[in-house]
Amino acid sequence: MIRIALETSITRFVGTGLGVYATNLAQALSESAIPIDIIRCEIPDVMRKAPNLLVQKLFATYWQIVHARIVIPLKVKQWRCDLIHYTMPMPVPAKMPCPVITTFHDIIPFIHPEWAPPVRGYRLRQGMRSAARHAQHLIADSETTRRDVVAHFGLPACQVTAVPLGADRQLPCPSEAQARQIIRTHYQLDPGFVLCVGSLEPRKNIPRVIEAFSVLCRRNPAMPPLVVVGGGDWRKTRLHASITKNQLQSRVFFTDHVPAAHLAALFRCAGVFVYPSLYEGFGIPPLEAMTFGCPVITSNTSSLPGRCVRATATSWRAVVTGTARSFPARAGRASTRDPSPAAQRPSAWSSGRGPGRRRTDPDAGSISRSMPGGSTVDG
Repeated sequence: MIRIALETSITRFVGTGLGVYATNLAQALSESAIPIDIIRCEIPDVMRKAPNLLVQKLFATYWQIVHARIVIPLKVKQWRCDLIHYTMPMPVPAKMPCPVITTFHDIIPFIHPEWAPPVRGYRLRQGMRSAARHAQHLIADSETTRRDVVAHFGLPACQVTAVPLGADRQLPCPSEAQARQIIRTHYQLDPGFVLCVGSLEPRKNIPRVIEAFSVLCRRNPAMPPLVVVGGGDWRKTRLHASITKNQLQSRVFFTDHVPAAHLAALFRCAGVFVYPSLYEGFGIPPLEAMTFGCPVITSNTSSLPGRCVRATATSWRAVVTGTARSFPARAGRASTRDPSPAAQRPSAWSSGRGPGRRRTDPDAGSISRSMPGGSTVDG
């Protein structure tokens, strides 16, 4: 029997692709037909006891180094493991008791260091350098990430393997009636809205979505609302000024991460899904949208063209114009489409591919209107 140590500290990032990747990888390996003994090892979550956020971040950097360079090698030797798999890059000692495999989800801290907070960016870059130097083999979420890793670290192509992710097999697939009930009860929405899923970090390009949506509203007064899932408190960002300037307070809605059943219902009832991200190591949300038969508008950068069928539009203005003309008919069909059986479960776990992302927040995040009163604008 093969004994594998699986470093799964990222499972505490609930509601993120990283957390779901590690959780489902451990589950899939335990269900494998090949006899495998899985031993999970994680960093103790002691950082929360720090008195403030800065101390937490500094202590997290220190503790990760201790965990990766001292604790893990000792445990791996004690457990007599045949292999250790880090589910994200961490500092790897030059000498380990067994071979090391590390998964790279992207190398954004190197390509766009301005998108990562200073302390976290430093910690991620150190972990990536160490993993690229000392791991026997690397796994990348996409061919784009594989090429980035090979080019940036000067590694032989045979040392990095692309293992594309699949949509989460545990993501619910509600019926039309169930989906309608969820979006009306919890979010006061009717089918046919514009959906965007992503945080407010710069690379998600949410300001561009707001800009394009304002053009759509001017060209089509009957335009359905825009719903941004995972955006958090938009009022603390520069989006506030854009929304107020374009008088979209009653037409743009934001919510934090939502439960899996609610996310599935939103995909099921959306008229179109927009995802103009500037860089993605893989890009799960477009794949999730297509799982439910939802039309997708996305960027032609990084790994995203590999997720979606290539379109013919040459600019965002062309996309806006075409969407404005066709949206009423598309929105009318949103609530009556049925995901194809083949698309309902595109997860490829049985062939060794990774999972998608599923929100597991037990509390339903209610959508908040983009109201300007009492809000502040950064910068």
